[in-house]
Amino acid sequence: MAPVRKKTDRKKLLAAARVGGAAAQLALAKSYERQAPVDLSRAKHWYLKAATQGLAEAQSCLGDMLADAGDTTGALRWYQAAATQGESFAQNNLAVRLRDDFGQRRAAIPWFRAAAEQGHSDAQVSLGYALFEGEGTKRNQAEALRWYRAAALQGHLRAIANIAMMYRAGDVVKANPETARRWFYKAAIRGHARAQYAMSEMSKKPMLSLQWLMHAAGNGHSDAQIELGIAYHEGNHPSGAIARDYASALHWYRAAAEQGATWAWYLIGLCFRDGEGVPRSKPTARTWLRRAAPHHREARQALQKLTGAAKR
Repeated sequence: MAPVRKKTDRKKLLAAARVGGAAAQLALAKSYERQAPVDLSRAKHWYLKAATQGLAEAQSCLGDMLADAGDTTGALRWYQAAATQGESFAQNNLAVRLRDDFGQRRAAIPWFRAAAEQGHSDAQVSLGYALFEGEGTKRNQAEALRWYRAAALQGHLRAIANIAMMYRAGDVVKANPETARRWFYKAAIRGHARAQYAMSEMSKKPMLSLQWLMHAAGNGHSDAQIELGIAYHEGNHPSGAIARDYASALHWYRAAAEQGATWAWYLIGLCFRDGEGVPRSKPTARTWLRRAAPHHREARQALQKLTGAAKR
């Protein structure tokens, strides 16, 4: 969290905190964490003081600090303490840690639900997703949609995009491409990369499709990055607005590869094999193709040919 410039009278807070005022201890901890000059050690000290007095918000904030420091066990302890007092942010964070760090999807559901019922939009989306996929709970896509709608009313972009996908696929609701497009647009204009990519796929005007594709790629959508890279590689897009540019193609392949996109690994291997956008390097090509080979038959075939050529 970036430091806040607004000044707090730390001397007054310190005096109150030292005599055991939990609210003052919490306010002082926030001051040290969020206002310049920042002092995270002192912030942690005063969060702990307030947390041990049972102040739920302090327990939740201390959990955040410990989680950021990599102390998952300590974070879980304080999230649990705050969550049992009904602190919604702690309930959501506890659920996330149970699900992601410990693989306890079923144990996470009651906490997601508790936070969702208090209006926590991230929890509403996480609960909706669990219900949609049947992860940790019985599958119920109709209820999933209700939670997505609740989060969407608060402007949650992932919820908006998920509703769009349900209308696109006809999950629970009747498939309706135009309704899907309207929902995708709501998220896309606010920078949601997956929605932007969907808009590029659904746009009937090639130039508009390209614009959405570029937005999605720029915002980190790996499929969009690969598609845009291929357009540059081949110098071909229905809009007619992209000329062949191997360097740009490689740039987008690398962007997708950094996110673990295995098809991008294959495409980078081809670039090094053929010397497109980079100097030709068969050893480097083999490195990339080996990474992609377990995932793609095309990569295995290219690697076999390259290895066979090297032996001859």
